[in-house]
Amino acid sequence: MSDDAWPSCLSTAATWEQVLEALLPPLRLVDYVPAAYAATTREAPGPPGSVPGWWGTCQHTLLTTLCVTWAEALQRHNLYEQVLRGYFVPDGPASLAKARVWTHTLATCTALLTMRAEYHRATLDALTLILTHLDATRLLCYTLQACDAESHAARRDLQWMEAAAQMSALPTRVANVYGPRPASHALLDTYVAWPASLAPCIAQRMSLATAERLAVLLTRLARAGHITPAFWRAAAPHIHDKAAWARVWDACEDRVHETMLHSLLALWQARIEGTSFARLVAQDERAPGLEGRAFLTREAMSYAYSAYRMLATIASEAEAPRWSWVRLSGTSTVVYAPLLCMAIAAWAMDAEPKDSLEALLRIWSDPRRLARASVAQAEESTTLLLMAVRCLRDAPEALRAHATSPCLLRGVAAHMEHNDPTIRRLGMLMAEVWSAASNAERPLHFPADVWDGRGDGRETCRVLRAWFDQAGPLWPSMDVVAWPEAPVAPSAPPERTVVPRASAPVSISLPRRVPARRPLVVDLSKETMADITPMESDDDSSEEEREDANDTSVLLDTALRKKPRVPVYIYELVPLLRERAYAANKLALKHAEPLIRRKTGWGMEVAEHAVDVAIALAALQDNYDLRAFEERRTRALTALCVAAPGIVVDCLCEQVFSPHYALAQRLAMLRAIAEAAQEMAGLTPFDPGVASRQLIEAATARACQQGEAQLVQHGADKARWQAVRLDATPAQKAAPSWSVKPTVPFTAAARAFIFPLLRRCEAAQQHASRTYAGSDATTAPHILAAVLHTLCVLCQAGRHAPFFATRIMPDVLEMAERQSRHTDASVASAAFALVLVLLDAAKEAQRLIVQAQAPCLVRVQSVAESYVAARPGGALERSAAAVVLRISEMQAQVRQALLGL
Repeated sequence: MSDDAWPSCLSTAATWEQVLEALLPPLRLVDYVPAAYAATTREAPGPPGSVPGWWGTCQHTLLTTLCVTWAEALQRHNLYEQVLRGYFVPDGPASLAKARVWTHTLATCTALLTMRAEYHRATLDALTLILTHLDATRLLCYTLQACDAESHAARRDLQWMEAAAQMSALPTRVANVYGPRPASHALLDTYVAWPASLAPCIAQRMSLATAERLAVLLTRLARAGHITPAFWRAAAPHIHDKAAWARVWDACEDRVHETMLHSLLALWQARIEGTSFARLVAQDERAPGLEGRAFLTREAMSYAYSAYRMLATIASEAEAPRWSWVRLSGTSTVVYAPLLCMAIAAWAMDAEPKDSLEALLRIWSDPRRLARASVAQAEESTTLLLMAVRCLRDAPEALRAHATSPCLLRGVAAHMEHNDPTIRRLGMLMAEVWSAASNAERPLHFPADVWDGRGDGRETCRVLRAWFDQAGPLWPSMDVVAWPEAPVAPSAPPERTVVPRASAPVSISLPRRVPARRPLVVDLSKETMADITPMESDDDSSEEEREDANDTSVLLDTALRKKPRVPVYIYELVPLLRERAYAANKLALKHAEPLIRRKTGWGMEVAEHAVDVAIALAALQDNYDLRAFEERRTRALTALCVAAPGIVVDCLCEQVFSPHYALAQRLAMLRAIAEAAQEMAGLTPFDPGVASRQLIEAATARACQQGEAQLVQHGADKARWQAVRLDATPAQKAAPSWSVKPTVPFTAAARAFIFPLLRRCEAAQQHASRTYAGSDATTAPHILAAVLHTLCVLCQAGRHAPFFATRIMPDVLEMAERQSRHTDASVASAAFALVLVLLDAAKEAQRLIVQAQAPCLVRVQSVAESYVAARPGGALERSAAAVVLRISEMQAQVRQALLGL
């Protein structure tokens, strides 16, 4: 039978008998024919135990065609769930046929989850049932089995690469489709834990034969952001095969190595932080002689050994020196616990210990790093170096070679010259320990009062010395820490009866009013009878009425005064908005937003008429004092921007700088663009001025906090910092509010929002005052300030868009730099706000920005410094000061990173 024979039978089945004849025979291939129909079902279309190539096409046809028509009939005959599970997720004893069915299911689900709006509700209900029973562990095992059965090597590799990409992207696709649906929380919770469900199976199936394939899957998971501490938490009890993990490490790239190690270190950091021996001196060990009672126990050392063993298993092939993973430059905010530092140092010293010790000594003795390091960071680097020295305690000649080296002497001197007494004692401790470990003839000893007593790091140094002087092996306890029971996975949603729904949108218009029926019998009083008695004047009037009945002008006037009909299609909004009538304008504004949102995602109706509707809404004037006029118009324009962003946003940006509109109309268009961007990004829509003010306050607060944190690190500047401290107002956290799922995420449409507004504003400024008087009104200060505030909102919402830091940000930053020189204070303040929001949004790419946009940043910084120096104390000067502080901080951090500090 040809590849499209069975799918065509499924799509053309017109009767119940034809449906059964097309559905049931293929189920014999996976032993899933219902018992009630086993006797009447004909033979399978192929040899038993094999799955033809048209199975995936059958799955797609079943979901998109047959379920739309026959889902209700299948439920009445108790075949709905059994047929779906047989075609997609058959259970029972494992076999090659079922393995191939599961791989087809993965490809079909990926294809259907890509374009959700094109499918019927019955298709999505069936897809929900399949995703509920799609077990991650069985899927991975079946996919490996199906790939092993493929004899052609190139085809086998291609099949596995496609399956790995689909498995890693499945949680994101499910979240994109089912996120706006309120009844899908259980399914979303299941797929949030999807990578953690894959982790135990990956660790259990890890072997030399499967290492290269699982390396491809791990690479995909790392790129998708699924290699997290929760992933390693689920895989940790099953990580044993060191040779297989070494092959995985060789097959992965450096970015994957970094993701794996940082998430693994974060897991152990979180686990050690929850114990009583997370620090060298616990809170309840402040009394003399009690310090280190928890830290020096065998249980604590078992935690350090377990972390070391896991690092040595997964990253045994990491290149030496390995200290770059710890990030000792002083810029990292993460300070590892002492037990984790011991594990990291032992793992790093496994590869070329002498070179690793020399590299760590250079880092520890760097005066520039120590000058900006906190006490916790100094303890971290000292603990690492002590563990490295302890690893070489049996080779004193290697330590003796560095005992009098300039590197060690410079480091000890830098520590002893520090202002903090704790850091000074750490340097003296290292000097004594190194002298004793290298078997010097006259070991170095500082006076006893340096170590005895309380405070200023004495307890910490005594605990470190006691740990270093412990006799016996490197690891007193080699017992692996047991992992607690994994949290119970969210239960599957309860089974429910799925009823197919209509594919057309349901109207939310009110029912038509019908007047009450007039009574047939009415009692007439004498006064009423007298009123209706015919008079002479009545005869005359009746003749006039009979003559007026033939007058066509009266009939035409009656037709024009007829009440307008509620719009049902998008094109019906345009004449209502353009008509100069109270009833028509009121009806159009009332129904514009609900109608547009109902039509969003259904065909091309909105896109075909979006420009006409947008121009009609923008040109509408409140001539009749309609209730909530501006709010309704803005919401309708926002709905249009969400439904067709590529068309409507460019049109509105063009109209903003057209001289035919009033100020209120231009501000409404800018407000609609900003609210649409916030809605598509999952944020609560605010007015652009309010939203940008919140972003500015949050960015200013973060810049001040980071600057204050750097000042606090130096004791001499503490009093000065307290004298000039600025109160930072925390930004309000916006919660996503959805009415209709946007057709595309804002990260994909950010360029369609930002670049049209940017280019139209630049063109308007270049051509202002060239055609006729008054043309420069389109670039008035209040319009420019509103445009800059709108760009603040757009850039904040689109900061995760592709190429934001390389394509979008340079152009916006250049415009903000030009506007910062504007003579009007509101425009300059908005320009500085835009610069501050841009730098705060692109925090992850600050090195690229500082290097590529250095001239522009210098110009902005000079203008901001001139404002601060000339007129200190205002809102404009506050924004300018925050810009100067942020740019200086970025330049300093990039300079330190380039120097390798």
